[in-house]
Amino acid sequence: MKKVVLLLLSAALLVCLVGCGGEKYNFESFTGVVTESEDLGRLVLYIPAYGEVEIPESENCRSYFGGEPAEEYQLKQGDLVTVCFRYEKSWDENSVKIMESHPAKFDRKAYSIEANREGLAFYKDGTGYVFSFPATEETEGAALGDTLYFVLHGGENGRAYQKLYAEGEITARIEGSIRVSLRMHGEESEFLSNYTSMTVGRSWE
Repeated sequence: MKKVVLLLLSAALLVCLVGCGGEKYNFESFTGVVTESEDLGRLVLYIPAYGEVEIPESENCRSYFGGEPAEEYQLKQGDLVTVCFRYEKSWDENSVKIMESHPAKFDRKAYSIEANREGLAFYKDGTGYVFSFPATEETEGAALGDTLYFVLHGGENGRAYQKLYAEGEITARIEGSIRVSLRMHGEESEFLSNYTSMTVGRSWE
């Protein structure tokens, strides 16, 4: 009898170790640009495909502009941020939702907000988007009317690939910033977090 009990306890312990050893949390994130809402007169987050979304409360907010995270960062207009959510796994559907309101709202408090770039502007204009950003080495020599190609680089099954994510015509160069009239080739909501390089030219190869 003792052997049976010991075997049952060992089996239960093994099941617990296997079943409980995985990650306890689910993670989701949303990327957007901090902008001032014309209607509200306060800062909101502009997320492609969703529009203006209230900046949620978070457990911490930090910036990575200098490489090392700066804690207790105060968000400002033009910051490119990633809003991160962490919640316990469940059999029920508990993914993060953006509630339909004006402006829209996340349905919960964020785990963290991370600011990665600054000096950006991003908004919808007619059928496309306008994207402004500080000039970089990649855009050196680019002139009005030139086309910028925003490319996603990655790897799959041991092979590198590159995918055209968006393209746009340079419509202005103002005080070190470039403004582009943008057309998407990928998912709108993923553009700001997915493109990894820019190419200037008449065609993209």
